[in-house]
Amino acid sequence: MNTNLRAILFGAAVAAALTIALDTVAAERVASTTQVVRLGAVQITAHRDAFDAAGNLKAAN
Repeated sequence: MNTNLRAILFGAAVAAALTIALDTVAAERVASTTQVVRLGAVQITAHRDAFDAAGNLKAAN
């Protein structure tokens, strides 16, 4: 294979790899602009009969 042909093929392969890599980075930046949603606090009320003698929460059967 001719040296010039090897250089052209190598250059094309490098250009394709860089194009794919840069397109992936650009797509990731666009996709990462998601909004943060914060939920309100959740309160759980447990009654005395839900605990055992050691103070551990009883498992539901």
